[in-house]
Amino acid sequence: AQRLHLSPRSLHRQLAREGLRFGALRDQMASLTGFPDHDGPHFDGETLVLAGGDSDYVDHAGEAAFRALFPRATIEVVADTGHWLHAEKPAEVTARVAAFLG
Repeated sequence: AQRLHLSPRSLHRQLAREGLRFGALRDQMASLTGFPDHDGPHFDGETLVLAGGDSDYVDHAGEAAFRALFPRATIEVVADTGHWLHAEKPAEVTARVAAFLG
């Protein structure tokens, strides 16, 4: 896995040069995290949701939220992966997506 070895200060300077402003990020954090409540329209088509087996991003509440928006969702867990399952097991993720797309 690739890791960045930057001090917090140098990382802050680098991100600021690239246009990321931490104040704006901090101010909008509540709208950027979590899964929004949704009572509006949903997508009725078939949908594939892949979740990392070691990730807590798609827990029971997350699954319920997906199903509210995508009632025909197929939710599959890729074992021994975290949130970056596409990077951790690219062949398996690719195979699952290809099989879903038929």
